[in-house]
Amino acid sequence: MIVWGSRWRVRPRFFVFLALIIGLGASLFMASRSSRNHSPIALSSKKPAQSLIVRCHTIPSAFSLPQPLGNLQTLSVDNTLIAAGIISRHQPVQGLSVSITPQGLVQGPSPALLPGGSLILAQSMSWWSGGVKGKTVQRSALNLESNRSYTNFLPAPLSHSAVTLSSSGTNLFLLGGASQKGVSHRIYEMRESSGSFHLWGSLPKAVESPAAASGKGFLVVAGGVLPQGGFNSDIWIYRLSSHHLLTTLHLPYGIAGSRIVYTQHHFWLLGGEKSPGHLLSSIWLITPSRLRKTPVHLPVPLAHFGAGVLNHKIWIVGGTTNHGPTAIIRTLVLNIATYSQRRHAK
Repeated sequence: MIVWGSRWRVRPRFFVFLALIIGLGASLFMASRSSRNHSPIALSSKKPAQSLIVRCHTIPSAFSLPQPLGNLQTLSVDNTLIAAGIISRHQPVQGLSVSITPQGLVQGPSPALLPGGSLILAQSMSWWSGGVKGKTVQRSALNLESNRSYTNFLPAPLSHSAVTLSSSGTNLFLLGGASQKGVSHRIYEMRESSGSFHLWGSLPKAVESPAAASGKGFLVVAGGVLPQGGFNSDIWIYRLSSHHLLTTLHLPYGIAGSRIVYTQHHFWLLGGEKSPGHLLSSIWLITPSRLRKTPVHLPVPLAHFGAGVLNHKIWIVGGTTNHGPTAIIRTLVLNIATYSQRRHAK
């Protein structure tokens, strides 16, 4: 029976014990907050997602290039792949331009093109810009439709730069390349409607002939030739909205002559060479946090080829094989599924 008004005597050692319990709890709470607030989490430290299964299906096209081309530039525009390059071992130097759709190929003009030039789309027209004339790097451009030449087209004299269109097709990026003063680290952006360039950002290293692609709000740049002549093993991923370098991934070796395509929400690094003449058939999957070498390959080791996406298929055009330049055109379909999705499908 409880009697109201009765006194309950608490011994002093109870307060000492209570104070110890409160102090210990506060210490643990502060330690957990400190660990959450001050432990950095790197992109590369994230646990990998479920195992991915990559499937590759390659189909030779029913048509081919009119001439073998071993150093091609391509742009995908409105379900058309525009390609231009220089006919190998042809003197004087002669170029070739074509338009490729899933239904066939139409040969365009074959003007004299400067070696090391870049294919650019400006004001809905194709231009072969920059390159080397004699020993001088140029900033002029040749209109492939009218065969008219324009001086001071590029923001600076450049050769062997990378070019990629934004996914919307309204912006174009011109990256790296060689200038009269050395190799460039600059990234220029051009509004397709105006044809005017402005400085967008810079690469961590000066590099010529890198591979580049944009999509999903990212700009990805890989490989290329460094000023000392070695091949670059870095892959740089930029966030387009901030112009900032998001992360750097590393290949196990330097690479040049490869191509990057963006299709079905993924970036793929295709082919290239790990040293002069050592051609690759490898296919890498690039994400903002990881680089994965897939178990599938190109049909043959290939470098300096054209690559673009039409109808969700990757088109591989020309390029250099172990037997020299080729005129073959292939389509490549890459599919990804997780291990859990495969089990569910069964």
